Amino acid sequence: MTRRLLLSLACLALFLAVSPARAQAPPNHDAALPTIAEAESLALEAETLATRMEVTLTVLQAATSHGLPADVGMAVLAVSERYGLDPLLVCRVIEIESDWDPGAVSRSGAVGLMQVMSGTAAAMGFDPARLTEAEYNIEAGCRYLAEMVARFGLTAGLVAYNEGPRDVGRGSRSEYSAAVLQADADD
Repeated sequence: MTRRLLLSLACLALFLAVSPARAQAPPNHDAALPTIAEAESLALEAETLATRMEVTLTVLQAATSHGLPADVGMAVLAVSERYGLDPLLVCRVIEIESDWDPGAVSRSGAVGLMQVMSGTAAAMGFDPARLTEAEYNIEAGCRYLAEMVARFGLTAGLVAYNEGPRDVGRGSRSEYSAAVLQADADD
């Protein structure tokens, strides 16, 4: 969908949500028109809603285009929000880490969509045997990513996520964070 269509749908949804009685009642020609400030506020809310819809569609398309159910995309949206992460960032991490393969296992033993190490999962209280379950892996991966970003900042946090926190600041490579962040700039 084009951005204009998304914005139109968002405006309609917002209008119906804000004023369901107006949608069902006959027009009242004596009713006051909204003020400029109210109209600007509604326009801002509509723009925010349109952006959220666009992100949602992008995340769902990323998951389903790789043969995964829409539930996986919904998990990315819900879990990333719970941990304060950008869902598009989480999608880029998944793309780079596993190419959306929930059964992926790296040479170093990282497992699943977000390539979580068994030891890392266990240290956070997750069951390593469940890391091939897409939603469970997203939960573990987002929690770890959020912890690394909170501890080191975004760029170094991405390095810590990929290489481990001990390698941050000791000449660790930054190609990983550059690739994730470059994908952000391309979107």
